Amino acid sequence: MTAQAQRLLQEAARRNAFIAAVEATSKGLFRQQKAAYDSTAKRIVLKAGRRSGKPQTVLPIALRAAARFPGSIVPILERTLACNAAKAFWKNLQAFDAKYKLGIEFRHTVKEAIMPNGSRIQIFGVDTLELADKLRGEGFPVVVVDEAGTFRSHVLEYLISEAVRA
Repeated sequence: MTAQAQRLLQEAARRNAFIAAVEATSKGLFRQQKAAYDSTAKRIVLKAGRRSGKPQTVLPIALRAAARFPGSIVPILERTLACNAAKAFWKNLQAFDAKYKLGIEFRHTVKEAIMPNGSRIQIFGVDTLELADKLRGEGFPVVVVDEAGTFRSHVLEYLISEAVRA
C-alpha cells in the first residue's frame, strides 16, 4: 500500500470516529433532550430551568450539524465570550474531544474548534447590533442562541430575524 493510500485510510478512519463519537453523545439524552435533538423543526426553543441539562442537549445538536456539514461553521451565540455559559460550552467541547480522542484543533483566543472533517464550531459574543451584523450572509446549518434571556431584546430580535435567519 502506498503512503498516500495509507494517509487517506487514516483520514477516513479519523472522520468516521468523529461521526461515531457524535452519535454516542446522543445516546445518554433523556426523553425531553432527545426530542429536541431529533426535532426537524426549523426553530427549537429549549425553555428549561437551571440544572435541566441544556448544555448536554446543545452540544450534541451542534456536533451533529458539524458532522453532517463538512467545512461549515456552527455558531454558538452568547451575549459575551466571558459569560459562564460560553465557558461551560467550551469546557464541554474540550471534554468531548478528550473522551473520544478525536484531535479537535482548539483555537482558544477566538473560541473556535476545528472538527476532523474541517467544520468549525465557534462561540461568538453578540451583545450589539454591530456584532450581530457580522454574522449576516453566512449559511449556517444550525445556529445556537444560548441563554437568550440574557440578550437585550432588540439585539436578540435583530439577530434572529435579520442576521442569521434560516
